[in-house]
Amino acid sequence: MLHIISKIKLIFNKIKKYFFFKKKFKFPKKSSILIYDCNGIDIFQELLNNKSYEVLNFREEINLTVMLKCLIKLKFRKKDYLIEYIKIVNPKLIITYTDNDIFFYKLKNIFKEKIVTISIQNGIRALTGDILGVLRDSQEKIKLSSDWIFTFNDKVGLELKKFISTNTLSIGSIRNNLNPISFSKNKIKDSILLISQYVSSSPEEDKKLVLHLFQLLLDYTKKNNKTLGVLTRGQRDEEISFFEKHGKNQFHFVKKNFQNSYHWIDKYEVTVSIDST
Repeated sequence: MLHIISKIKLIFNKIKKYFFFKKKFKFPKKSSILIYDCNGIDIFQELLNNKSYEVLNFREEINLTVMLKCLIKLKFRKKDYLIEYIKIVNPKLIITYTDNDIFFYKLKNIFKEKIVTISIQNGIRALTGDILGVLRDSQEKIKLSSDWIFTFNDKVGLELKKFISTNTLSIGSIRNNLNPISFSKNKIKDSILLISQYVSSSPEEDKKLVLHLFQLLLDYTKKNNKTLGVLTRGQRDEEISFFEKHGKNQFHFVKKNFQNSYHWIDKYEVTVSIDST
């Protein structure tokens, strides 16, 4: 009985989620390039310049004509929708910035040699709470492959190759690479910038580590008459409250967005982080 109730709740939550999605009525355009997921779309806009491409945005919108086509075929799963969408676009290249989406690595085996697939690493990959751990602990024998995965470093590439049949190329962080280093002389004098990695849902051990580093920097900047800035991950109340509670008036916030984060890193004399990308 509990199992049935939980399934009903799951279906209801999915319907509620899709209700707020942006609705599209026209069929997707055919294109030789398909961006899988809208994550990192700003990067692809810069990389692809004026090239034509289609975006499979399943986070924020739903194409009702594609969905109707699936329903007619009695196909109701998310993966059916994704496959149908790709068939309509008929791309030669599918590329994604969501490198921890396991279903992406099934596409090569579904479409065989018709497409080339490339994924680009967008963040730190770990053996706990991430794709590497999921694949390691999976009881299901899944055949996963991609033509290329562009990684931060060779170590990540070697780990991914244990589970995914692919070529890898170490390129570092593509978002970082697209931001030229500014050797500005107008740096904030005697300044230190802490890149916040506080996440409210993180284990307590991770929060304690963030707090310990923050307190060390507060002590150091106070003793050495330096300025401490905290570059926030977002603008969430929990993150702001965490630093305000422990730092009082001994620091200032630097609010983050993708356009100005690298600008602020270049403006401070010293940048400190635990493992930020």
